[in-house]
Amino acid sequence: MAYIIWIFLIGLIIWSYYDPKLPKWVPLVLYLITVFVRVREKWGNYRDWKKINKRDEKIKLEETAEDFAQRGLVFSGIRIKSEAKVKEDFDYERKQERRKFLVKLVDSLLLK
Repeated sequence: MAYIIWIFLIGLIIWSYYDPKLPKWVPLVLYLITVFVRVREKWGNYRDWKKINKRDEKIKLEETAEDFAQRGLVFSGIRIKSEAKVKEDFDYERKQERRKFLVKLVDSLLLK
């Protein structure tokens, strides 16, 4: 699909040089519209993933707290370490997903 878009845009650029009736800004506007639509889709997917991830983190922390409360270890250092580990895991996952998001943004600029 990306190849078709690139071929179409390059064809429009070449055609705009040979036909003075076609303005030279038309291919640029089409490219920008295409990139905007793709970036908006990626951004929306990333925001949705981020909301779901935060919700999952809260649920996991609540489950951990309930588990330790049932065992009578509400104020123990083990519970604090366990919750810190859960937070660390979710932070790592968020960093990893952010890197993927940035790669996807660059790919959308190249119309991949």
